[in-house]
Amino acid sequence: MTLGNVGVPGAEGDPFNRPSDVAVTSAGDIYVTDGYGNNRVHKYSSDGEHAFSWGEAG
Repeated sequence: MTLGNVGVPGAEGDPFNRPSDVAVTSAGDIYVTDGYGNNRVHKYSSDGEHAFSWGEAG
């Protein structure tokens, strides 16, 4: 599965802009830290649907 566009940083506010890490839970939920460009964490369901995001600069 691919989330976002490989090698193409998103615009400010769009997932993703230089994501830094990913974690997958035992239930299959996916968390992506987008700390360098957007200062946020994005949560996706196991089938790749965006659930929500949180965080801000500061």
